[in-house]
Amino acid sequence: MKKCSIVKKCIICGKEFVSAPSSKRKYCSRICYVVDWAKRSVFFKKDFPKGNIPWNKGIKRPYKPCFLRRGIRVSPATEFKYKNGSGWNVVLHNWVKKNLGKPNKCDICGTEENRVYHWSNISGGYKKDLNDWQRCCVPCHKNYDLSRQKQNA
Repeated sequence: MKKCSIVKKCIICGKEFVSAPSSKRKYCSRICYVVDWAKRSVFFKKDFPKGNIPWNKGIKRPYKPCFLRRGIRVSPATEFKYKNGSGWNVVLHNWVKKNLGKPNKCDICGTEENRVYHWSNISGGYKKDLNDWQRCCVPCHKNYDLSRQKQNA
């Protein structure tokens, strides 16, 4: 026995075991701990009987959250009210992906390679019109947006 240890008695089986003085151990083994836990869990089951109705049953939320983009909660009723706000771009791109699907080829260069493809806005007005969008690979999307910026400047 080490000089910095004390002998304790298990509260379940009464067997003696060695422990450090600062230890809060009450059990000689994991088995005794599980036996004690099983005895104590009977009390918890009385507090939560089967068939108990939860406290929030029947309470309606003020809105059904659909999207959570950039910290903005968007409900179906206010989904497209962010035109001038910071979340409009993200919400509109998600709407296009939902309606037109995931792009798999580029409309500008015609490539169908294993690349990342984006939905690009043609007019730059970001209207809620499905005919105002085209599929682009990342390099073509970048070039298209840069050329449109040069025309507007």
